Amino acid sequence: MTIIKNTKALNRGFSYVVESLANLTRFDMVDDDQKEIYLSQFKETYRVVRKVGTKDDLKAMGEIKKELKSKGYDL
Repeated sequence: MTIIKNTKALNRGFSYVVESLANLTRFDMVDDDQKEIYLSQFKETYRVVRKVGTKDDLKAMGEIKKELKSKGYDL
C-alpha cells in the first residue's frame, strides 16, 4: 500500500532558531573560546534567518539576541 501525502519542507530559518536556542542554553557552561564560536555562529544564523525566516523566526532570533546582549555581548 502506498500513501501519497503532501508534505511541507522544514524552513531553514526555523532550524537555525532551534540551533541558536540550544547554543544559548549551553552558553554559560562553556569556556570563552566556545562562547566566541557560539557568537560567530549566531551572527551567521541571524543573517540567514533574516533572509529566509518567517516573522516568528525573526521574533525568536530577536529575543535570543536580546538575551545575549543582556549578558554583555555586542552583536
